[in-house]
Amino acid sequence: MKYAVLTAALVSALIATPARASADTEFAAKLAGAMVIKTQCDGYEMSRGSGSDRQDVVNAVFAAIQDLAGASYRAGDMIPEITKATRAATMVTIALLSQNKAGTCKDLGASMVRAGLLERK
Repeated sequence: MKYAVLTAALVSALIATPARASADTEFAAKLAGAMVIKTQCDGYEMSRGSGSDRQDVVNAVFAAIQDLAGASYRAGDMIPEITKATRAATMVTIALLSQNKAGTCKDLGASMVRAGLLERK
């Protein structure tokens, strides 16, 4: 729980946006964190249908992560506030994993499962 709160607090501090955009940036931060956990921790997969009602945000998160990784992406998918939230959450999650991989995988992974973004394999 403390990891989800830390990520949300970081994103909130970085981005001052209207309510709808705030909900989208919070979702983007959680989705980005979930994607990092899925790729860095054993036993997790993305939940089917997570974010299907926010496809523009999902596309923006994927584009931002591809940009961070130096991969090609569709420029039209980028949304500036989503990119900022995605980068912040990705960097926080990676930093937490570098400090305590097992604990972060367990705690943040469980938080993302409860949020409906990840499933246990």
